Amino acid sequence: MSTEGTVTKEGLNLILAGVERRAHVTSAGWASAAEEGAALVRALGQELSDRWDGRESVTWMRENGSRQWRQTEWFGWYFEEKVRAILNDRWPTPPVGGPRVKYGSTFFDYASPTRVWDAKAHTAQQVSVPPDGRAPRNGSKFAWLNDSEAVRACVADQGLGFIIIDGLAGMDQTGAFPGLAHTIRAVRR
Repeated sequence: MSTEGTVTKEGLNLILAGVERRAHVTSAGWASAAEEGAALVRALGQELSDRWDGRESVTWMRENGSRQWRQTEWFGWYFEEKVRAILNDRWPTPPVGGPRVKYGSTFFDYASPTRVWDAKAHTAQQVSVPPDGRAPRNGSKFAWLNDSEAVRACVADQGLGFIIIDGLAGMDQTGAFPGLAHTIRAVRR
């Protein structure tokens, strides 16, 4: 990194990232996790569609090199990948000196210049498409997060925030879309 009184660009970036974290200020101007979280949610709200078509979303993931495009719970993977794409475009993860995103085999979804965030899509309610006459079913009251050991370690090391989207899922009853077909309609809070 550095030799005999010289500092490489990588070394300087590492030092500056450490100073920013120590001072609790980022180049984006966030002084707190709450400010940062609000900015991230605003950015996602501006760029994420309110409606996610299963076929279009899976095609987007495949065309963008996702290894998860074949998963039946595509909406969760789609959300995570859109979060990374949108937020890294606005606030790129630092190439060196940024927060740690991997704990064991768990990868958290996004690292801003100072904090780690994990993205989760949660089905708040399910309806049949086309309608089958049954009332909408409520989704789970709970959202699965990540490996508890990884979460605890990340929180202890540097903190961790969650970006969770609740949605209405349209369950395909026709079989036209292979696997589970969902249409997520974002519920903004």
